[in-house]
Amino acid sequence: FAPVFLSYGLRQIQTKPKKLTFVAKNAKASANMRAIKPLNTFIFSFPRKRLMQLLTVFFFLALLSSCSGKKYIPQDKYLLKKNQLELNKKKTAFSKSDLSILYPQKPNSNLLGIRFGVWVHYITQNKTDKKFWNWVHTKIGMEPVYFQENLANNAAQQMQRYLENVGYFNSIVTLRPEANKKRLLNLTYAVTLSDPYKIDTVIQTISDTTIAGFLKDIEAETLLHSANIYNAYTIDDERDRITNHLKNNGYYYFTKDYIRFEADSNHQNRHIKLNLIIENRRNLQPSTGKYEESRHQRYSIRKVAVFPTHNPFVNNTLPFDTTTLRINTDIKGKQSNVFFYSRANPRIKNSIFSQVIQIYENLSLIHI
Repeated sequence: FAPVFLSYGLRQIQTKPKKLTFVAKNAKASANMRAIKPLNTFIFSFPRKRLMQLLTVFFFLALLSSCSGKKYIPQDKYLLKKNQLELNKKKTAFSKSDLSILYPQKPNSNLLGIRFGVWVHYITQNKTDKKFWNWVHTKIGMEPVYFQENLANNAAQQMQRYLENVGYFNSIVTLRPEANKKRLLNLTYAVTLSDPYKIDTVIQTISDTTIAGFLKDIEAETLLHSANIYNAYTIDDERDRITNHLKNNGYYYFTKDYIRFEADSNHQNRHIKLNLIIENRRNLQPSTGKYEESRHQRYSIRKVAVFPTHNPFVNNTLPFDTTTLRINTDIKGKQSNVFFYSRANPRIKNSIFSQVIQIYENLSLIHI
């Protein structure tokens, strides 16, 4: 019906064209009309028969796909139309996209409500034994996305775990599916947020006094502050920050697994006390079969070697010419040796490197 009506309307317009006359009041208007003229020429010069054929085919396919899609959907399934998120609070410490990224299913794309790819999938699914229809089925068709309750329930649980990680403990995520007569389903994730928990104080329990001193140096740059909303991801970032600082000060084998936080919550005022704990190393003693604690080992630089003429494509078994450069450190009266190994004239004086190689007082850091 739609293509026939449109065809009649276009035929009436085409058989009764009106001559339009424009009068330019100034040079700018005249230039605008000259710019529009080629566009008018292209539109009205397009073959009318071909235009009518294209419009007829498009509206016929749109009408057919919208009217016939329902009969292909299995009786026990619903085509997912839309995911949406509802929060009971407007202001939150997170964005909606942090939760919407957890949607397990994405609805089929559509144009003005027309799921042409899904319709092509339906009408060609029993013709894939033919090469042409198999190509249409795989290249043009689109696998229908049916609502799966188990996936939605898992997503709701993941959302609740995320909310706990950002301080909204005891929040609830409820599924609300709504289906219409066309077997299309809108899925709403209704989120009931609790009041967030906030950090009260942060204390430290560190048995290694040397490590405690290094943490004191970076205490001002901490990511955890009183009155901030509890966030497990920020706590993990703090563990990374501490680990990087210790590694850069000689604790070569230190990892963030030695750092943990204990949380003591007060349900009445929704405050959390954090205890930063850095554990000592635990070494297994073969003789006793028991673990014994020991302080973390701190390492310093023993030797610096520079290969100014190194070439990975040349045989490295050939002998080197060795020279030594002594550079000053921050320790009074002490120097460090830098050894240079080359097979030819390096063309760079060794003394130049004293300006770019810095060995710090604790002999655990080297900057180049």
